[in-house]
Amino acid sequence: MPGPKQRPFSSHRRCRQSLDRDAFRDYVEALPFFDSHSHMAGFEQGTPVDDRQALTLPAILGNDYVAYFAGACADAPFAPSRSLPALPDAAAHLRMILPTLEACRGLTTYAALREGIRELHGIEGDDITLDNWEATNRSIMKAYRTYGERAWQRAVIRRAGVCKQVQICSLPYVTRHWPSLPPAERQAQAAILLPSLIIDDYFYAGAMSPRAVRESAEQLWGRAPRSFEDHLAFCAKVLDLFRDGGGNSVKILCAYKRSLRFEAVPADEAKALYTKGPEALSPAEMGRLQDALCADILELAIARGLPVLVHTGYSTPSDNGNPEHLYSLTQNPRLKGLRIGLCHAGWPDWPGSLLMARGSRGCYVDFSWTPLLSLDLARHMLGVAVDIVPMNKIMIGTDCGTAECFYGAARFVRQALTDVLVEKLERRQFGVDVAQTIARKILRDNAAEFFGVSAS
Repeated sequence: MPGPKQRPFSSHRRCRQSLDRDAFRDYVEALPFFDSHSHMAGFEQGTPVDDRQALTLPAILGNDYVAYFAGACADAPFAPSRSLPALPDAAAHLRMILPTLEACRGLTTYAALREGIRELHGIEGDDITLDNWEATNRSIMKAYRTYGERAWQRAVIRRAGVCKQVQICSLPYVTRHWPSLPPAERQAQAAILLPSLIIDDYFYAGAMSPRAVRESAEQLWGRAPRSFEDHLAFCAKVLDLFRDGGGNSVKILCAYKRSLRFEAVPADEAKALYTKGPEALSPAEMGRLQDALCADILELAIARGLPVLVHTGYSTPSDNGNPEHLYSLTQNPRLKGLRIGLCHAGWPDWPGSLLMARGSRGCYVDFSWTPLLSLDLARHMLGVAVDIVPMNKIMIGTDCGTAECFYGAARFVRQALTDVLVEKLERRQFGVDVAQTIARKILRDNAAEFFGVSAS
């Protein structure tokens, strides 16, 4: 006797709620967005107190990611910069970066920057060229002169519907930069920004040298740490200063230099390595000291309620940033209560980040920068994440250095998320109410929980 007739999933009983695509897109567009990762408010050190500098179109084009392709795709005489330098002759500046710009016009990264500029300042035509750039340039210069860089960024943040933004920074951001601002200006910045402290230098894995770390200690204490215990006391003081100054989380960037695999190191071994002196250590010994100090600093961060963001994925070699290398940290009994955000979702080793977020309560997958890297890739990765990872474990951010790129990236974030959820709604994976909940959690609620703040 034949069994019941099988029907394809897409033709199952219709959900009680019908799908209005435009209405759902409007819903996602209107949701507050908690940007989990940014550099635009002055990068690590902050902006000048007098920030009404007349920034130019070529300075902005050369700052946000396009500069990173110089030398890789064109013979262009400029390099990535963490500031926004502008040549006195803007036309000459534009001609200088044009070879790289031409090679990048097809990239999602450039599309986000271009469309952000178009929305905020206007572009006459399909793209920025030597024939039409001047009107756009005048609008940019006027905005930065009129508002100042910080106030312009805040205006763009509000226009993008962002309620909070995480700012990756160094300690002077909250100990020198914020205190240097007028009280009203500092209050306006603190109302939107959540500083995240780069801690790599404190376990000898950052861009700065160990000598620079000791000099920083001397500035704070009037002396360098004299023992392993003294170094940890110094790190505790740094975290206290950071938290008391308005800091909210810590950030690890070391995948650019070494593997994210941190092994457990006995305390006696760590003390002996520190006593020997960082400059005297072999690479293997330095790695062991870094492993020990990283765990110790994270233990201090947990005690202060500071979650940790980790740069995963994008690195050379890419295995350095494999998020699964962090498994030992998440299982370390000393680090109970650790909240860890896997920034950039671990791409190109992104399946590992989904596995970790799926299986560990304190581990979140963070799609910061992904929609800027590739909109198609973001749709695919987000789609798989929604299928695999509980909806309360996914965050997303922009990871930009200028207001213009940020605005385009924020638009791409909403577009990617909407496309993913609409596709799943159309095949009846869930109803509109569930899709709305997923969108709300990814855009705002999960980051609010992770960083421990209200996003209302």
